[in-house]
Amino acid sequence: MRSVTFAGTDGHGVGRIAARAGSLRQDVGEWRRGTRYSATGPDLFLWIYATIIETTLNSYSAFVRPLEQSERAELYRESERFGQLYDVGEDIRPVSYQAFQDYYYAMLARVRFWGHYHVAVTRCRAAVPDLVP
Repeated sequence: MRSVTFAGTDGHGVGRIAARAGSLRQDVGEWRRGTRYSATGPDLFLWIYATIIETTLNSYSAFVRPLEQSERAELYRESERFGQLYDVGEDIRPVSYQAFQDYYYAMLARVRFWGHYHVAVTRCRAAVPDLVP
């Protein structure tokens, strides 16, 4: 498991980070029937990192002032160090803000698809429990 704690800042505004890895089993359980997942996999770390970055950018735009595309790109570049804390290195981190947006919205489409799929299967199981596995 990875825990990140911001316990304060030094003179340069860099948060002190405490991270711990390796306390979760590699295979944690089933996600979909027969599909194993890992809570410590790089794909999951990248998705968590992406949601944190996108939420940060959107929150700032909503509550402080709208960010220009160039400002969003600059903040994304500056988030590289934060990504490294989540084991999101340059080998998996999208190289540009445009590539990041492409990744993020492709993942959202997958999440929406599986969300709709789950709802449809749940409704089918409720309607005809003996026919839908």
